[in-house]
Amino acid sequence: MVGDSAEADGASRAVGCGFAQVEPLPVEARPSGLLDAVRAAGVLS
Repeated sequence: MVGDSAEADGASRAVGCGFAQVEPLPVEARPSGLLDAVRAAGVLS
C-alpha cells in the first residue's frame, strides 16, 4: 500500500500488507511518489 496518511493508509499493515508513505501533497507535486516507493521496496531497480 502506498499512501499519504500513516493513520488511514498505514492500517493496511494490520492485514499483513506493506506500507510506504509519500508526502501529503497533490499528486502533480509528487509525480514520482509511487515509483519511488516501489523502488524502495525493491520491486523495481
